[in-house]
Amino acid sequence: MAWLTGLDSHGIILGLERIRWLMQQLGDPHRRFPSIHIAGTNGKGSTAAFLASVLQEAGFRTGLYTSPHLSRFTERIKISGVEISEEEVATLAARLQAIVRSAPETVAPTYFEVTTALAFAYFGEQQIDYAVVETGLGGRLDATNLVHPLFSVITNVAMEHTDYLGDTLAEIAREKGGIIKPGVDVVTATAARPALDVLRQLCAQRGSHLVRVGEEIRSEGVVLRRQDGSRRFDYVGQGVRWSGLKIHMLGDYQVENATLALAVVEGLIAEGVRIPEAAVRRGLAAVRWPGRLEMISQEPRILLDGAHNPQATQALRRALQNDLSFHRLILVLGILQDKDIPAVAEPLLPLADQLIVTRPSDVRGEDPHDLASRIGAAGPAPQVCEHIPAAVGKALSLYDQGDLIVITGSLYTVGEARDFILSQEDPPFQRS
Repeated sequence: MAWLTGLDSHGIILGLERIRWLMQQLGDPHRRFPSIHIAGTNGKGSTAAFLASVLQEAGFRTGLYTSPHLSRFTERIKISGVEISEEEVATLAARLQAIVRSAPETVAPTYFEVTTALAFAYFGEQQIDYAVVETGLGGRLDATNLVHPLFSVITNVAMEHTDYLGDTLAEIAREKGGIIKPGVDVVTATAARPALDVLRQLCAQRGSHLVRVGEEIRSEGVVLRRQDGSRRFDYVGQGVRWSGLKIHMLGDYQVENATLALAVVEGLIAEGVRIPEAAVRRGLAAVRWPGRLEMISQEPRILLDGAHNPQATQALRRALQNDLSFHRLILVLGILQDKDIPAVAEPLLPLADQLIVTRPSDVRGEDPHDLASRIGAAGPAPQVCEHIPAAVGKALSLYDQGDLIVITGSLYTVGEARDFILSQEDPPFQRS
């Protein structure tokens, strides 16, 4: 892990030359299993989790590759819900280390590239039936884009990582649309006209059929159960209708993510794959996604959400307004320096009764004093805590029964807070 983490010094370098070289040295393991490839600005992880869970419930040995992790590196790589073991990581990392050390000087793989190679090697060795693969950054030049999938999913397109992906929605859509392969169906919930136009053009050029949420497929009859935030809905596809499906993931957007996953399921069924309706129902209902609108403690009530861009923050705001009831909101914010800090923070500030600013231990964490000065005066006066455990402790000291503590701003913030909370003995936390 020290060696892998050290590769972070290479930073983010988009391109397929290095990952292609790594795969060749490993015998191209990504060609040994069929895959579904998922890109998008938000919702990639949840969509991947819904799809992998349904395939698992249908009896398939299903690999799931997502990023980043919250607490353990092994969270990134799973087969049928079971994380890769530390021993397997060590064995494969040692093999990759030897390969990287033998590489030409012009080949210096990044952390994400080596991690992707490790995941694909593991999936290839374990003889999985399907892999559900989430992109890291973008799509066209993302290390995962060596796979030739059965289906491609582009959840949505919003402004993000403009220093890498482009300054307009159309440019970002072109990068994410880079995962579209010739003749492979594409499923998307993208609604913004400039982005959708680009995806249509790419599909037309590559002979790929575009399936859109709200057009060819849709959800209907959504019913929220406010006691636990679960939702029931009907899926209306191109050839099937599944009524009364249930998901336990908080947030109205999770119905959209589940709908995207179900479109792929429907497509697989149309190609002759046996996926019983009972597996669809069990698979959706079983999904929990740590750090994404996760109620980690019932008393005190603590909600974790890794919202780190304006679109995700708006989704969190809607969940707080529509899905949950509480007396006061105690907001804990820790955001990375390279994010649009005002745009991430400001939608939540008017809802907060108490505001605590902090920072994750990651080197990119924004200094909490600077964070306090950058988020403006839209909410209560910020209280500064240098570290996340102190911020959690401060929030607990302010908590009264009926309140809600929300910890957000970054997956790194949420991951550290989650580890700290789970390490504490009961009381004070009643696990959800």
